[in-house]
Amino acid sequence: MKCIKVFLAGLLLAVSISAYADDASNVLYGKMEEIAQRGNSEAQYHLGMMLNNGIGVTKNPREAYEWFEKSADAGDPLAAYKVGCYLAGQFGVIPINLEKALKFKLIAAEAGYALAQHDVAIIYFQHKEPEKAIRWWQAAGSQGDPMSLYNLSVLFKDGKSVPADSMRAYSYFKLAQLSSRGSINSNAQSALNQLKKTMSPEELEKAELLVVNWKAQPTLLTNMAADGQKRAKMLVDGG
Repeated sequence: MKCIKVFLAGLLLAVSISAYADDASNVLYGKMEEIAQRGNSEAQYHLGMMLNNGIGVTKNPREAYEWFEKSADAGDPLAAYKVGCYLAGQFGVIPINLEKALKFKLIAAEAGYALAQHDVAIIYFQHKEPEKAIRWWQAAGSQGDPMSLYNLSVLFKDGKSVPADSMRAYSYFKLAQLSSRGSINSNAQSALNQLKKTMSPEELEKAELLVVNWKAQPTLLTNMAADGQKRAKMLVDGG
């Protein structure tokens, strides 16, 4: 009987916290909408994200896109990225236009947003422009984007679009593993082990040294995107 009471107390506490969080999100949405309506481009971006993700409001991708578009037109690079995502087919609420999608994602990539840089690299790789793809994967990878680092590893391991380079393939793979906090599937790990066997002791030492001395350097814009909800609250609080 005692265990049941403890369980119920925990359940009631969880419901109470959840309801409070929902109320807080609703208030945040209302205040953000007021600021966005006054033409604040950052608020317009945050409002778009809240509608995009259903934070404090029912998800509404079409309305989210409209706010992203307004914010992007005012020069917000994170909003430009989201416009690019919608133009590439996200949610399917507007006609797909891959040329315009690349244009908008490039705005965010050039402003330093890692996720946009990764996406742009994929587009260029699909267009058979490996040099441009490498440039953008390296830009995103330097910020610690694990998928960009992994893609670089595969590129230099396979040697199909660029000359094979075991040392670079190995170091990029290790960095991807590090950036993803060690989460990696068994097939990928097996590929790394096989690659290691093909390397000379000198190559392995150099590759390991690169990994040890490496440190992710996310840009201000990438950090801003990661801290989106925190920045949204600061904006409505006047911080």
